[in-house]
Amino acid sequence: MVEPEKPLKKKDQIALDEELALRLHADEQLAARLQAEEQEQFSIEEKSRMLVEMIAKRKKFFAAQRAA
Repeated sequence: MVEPEKPLKKKDQIALDEELALRLHADEQLAARLQAEEQEQFSIEEKSRMLVEMIAKRKKFFAAQRAA
């Protein structure tokens, strides 16, 4: 039979929560930095072209949905 896990002491739980919060904050900063780098990667012309392509694909998709 498996014994239930003992709850952590309040001080230990607070320490774990702080560590988790720091990790999540670091992950959030990393994601924001990567997103900013990715956005800088494309010129305005490339962004415009990709937007036009996406709109065309959506039009085709919805036309196919209506036809089905």
